[in-house]
Amino acid sequence: MTNKTNAKLYLIFSFIMYRLFIDYSYFNFISVKFGYYGFKDYRTTFSFFFSWFILLLFAIIMTRITKYKITLSSIIVSVVSFMSITPFTTLIYANILDSNYIILTIIYWLVLLFFFLFINRKDPKKINFKFNNYNIDDSFALIIGISSILLVLFISWKYTGLRINFNLDAVYELRNESRTYNLPAIVQRLFFWSRSINILLLTYYIYKKKYPLAFLFFISQILSFGIDGLKTTLFTTILTIIMCFVFTEKLQEKAYNYILYGITSITVLGILENVILKSSAIIDIVIRRMMIVPVYLSSCYVRFFSYNQPDYFRRSIFKIFGIDSQYNDLEFTIGEVFFNKPLMRCNNGLISEAITNFGTIGVIIGPILLILVLRFMDRCTYGLNKKIIIVMGVYFGLRLLDTFLSVGMISHGFFITIIMMMMLRNKRENKND
Repeated sequence: MTNKTNAKLYLIFSFIMYRLFIDYSYFNFISVKFGYYGFKDYRTTFSFFFSWFILLLFAIIMTRITKYKITLSSIIVSVVSFMSITPFTTLIYANILDSNYIILTIIYWLVLLFFFLFINRKDPKKINFKFNNYNIDDSFALIIGISSILLVLFISWKYTGLRINFNLDAVYELRNESRTYNLPAIVQRLFFWSRSINILLLTYYIYKKKYPLAFLFFISQILSFGIDGLKTTLFTTILTIIMCFVFTEKLQEKAYNYILYGITSITVLGILENVILKSSAIIDIVIRRMMIVPVYLSSCYVRFFSYNQPDYFRRSIFKIFGIDSQYNDLEFTIGEVFFNKPLMRCNNGLISEAITNFGTIGVIIGPILLILVLRFMDRCTYGLNKKIIIVMGVYFGLRLLDTFLSVGMISHGFFITIIMMMMLRNKRENKND
């Protein structure tokens, strides 16, 4: 067999092992401990074979993506696919998803992956970021980054006394406390942006081996976590540092494979922790919250908008123009309707966004729009160092699991981060000149 055939077989084998570990975690822990949330065990022979058929189908399609060059969109698509499709097949096996949702989800992922393969047959045309023929480079990005650090420092000093917290059991208390700060809307938005900005510049300055600057952005993230206890802030910061040192130049060429290996390894660690240490932090925080819950919440969004009018971007893009939405508290509405918990925030992304904004037809329109936006992001970042592309691709991919892209671009700093990535690329181009 050729090396390419071996690589495909290894990837498919990794999908199979990943699925087995997810199955073990779900049926031996999640369905036992969290069955009251709807995570039941209704396995049948048919659901077993059908779920494996769907997994192998998508695994074969995913092997095509590994042939493409490393771009921001290819990493994002890989991450969201790895994190979503395999858990989706586990829940098919558990037989807790209705047939309408299963069909719509399969259509969504087929459209997304095939449109990605179609549109990425050629390299993206690079967009340059200049002002009066002057390249705006990393010095401007650093100014934005320092401003971001100062903002986090001010909020942390004023409201928490520069609190540093690593107690994951206290995160909901911190989150509830942060809602009482009553930050001005613009300050709150800039604070949200700071998380993406910090991740980018933490990555960039580790890559440049300017560790004192990298340390500043690390501390800013730790203080940010102490402000509102958002676990994503702490998790993505630690993951960023690990990836910066793991993805050497040699491993960058096989980034897709190693991302899947990394995700699979986390599931293995979760099982070992549960079996040996009798604890469940990894299964609970990573496997349940980041893999299983988004799939289940997607089914809730699909059911909700099967009998409610779509939002048509009134909660995101058109909100800027003063157009009101009847779903301003949609995340809490989903929590109240499906879990009887009105204070439960059910953020979600991908198919949930597509269905929210377009209804059922969104499973076709949504993934096409997503890939077009990601293609634009490729044009903005094409030529940037691969390590930065990989780390930020993983970051954006993880955020898209529980955030609408339209909300992420406006409210969570995706757009300003892409602009800053163009600045960092300009620095490299100036150096090459």
